Amino acid sequence: MKRYLIALVILLVTAVVFAAPSERQREWCRAAVATLPVFHEDVGAEGKQAELDEIADAVALRSTGAPLPPQAWASLILTVWKHESNLSSRIIAGNCKPKECDAGRARGGGQVHRNSYNGADWDIAHGNVAVQVKLTDEVLRRAYNTCSRAGGDPVAATLNNYAGRRCGDAWPGLQERLATFNRLRRVSVPKSGGSS
Repeated sequence: MKRYLIALVILLVTAVVFAAPSERQREWCRAAVATLPVFHEDVGAEGKQAELDEIADAVALRSTGAPLPPQAWASLILTVWKHESNLSSRIIAGNCKPKECDAGRARGGGQVHRNSYNGADWDIAHGNVAVQVKLTDEVLRRAYNTCSRAGGDPVAATLNNYAGRRCGDAWPGLQERLATFNRLRRVSVPKSGGSS
């Protein structure tokens, strides 16, 4: 009986952590993605808007129950994707040039490397936006948990750890990422509702 109760608690916690995002969070994520410049290779490409909407929806889902408030966590994921791949359709599809994607060692919009936690997902990541966002989210959660007690700015520390650096490091790429994160955090969605 105790085993079943533990299983039920785990199931309930999982359901709460990955509950469907609110419509407002989905709208916010789509608005945030819309502020990012489209990668030059993708400008005018058929299906790009649908791909961007898919990215936003996957990010909205993964930002529910995250260590930071949903919009902050979504901003963190989108910041990583912007700086790692420019949300390039080619990179998302796994069509990396020889020196891209860390010479084939990284996959997806977040340029995640295979490790002992993500092997099965990493193997099916090419072209799968939801899996790629999941991979990014999981690495960010580990980075956040690793650095959250280090003191200082938890977002900067998380971005540092994600980039393979120490939690308190300072480097030029970090400032660019923090600027993107802060810009994304300020995105607003007009309140819906009709006028009379």
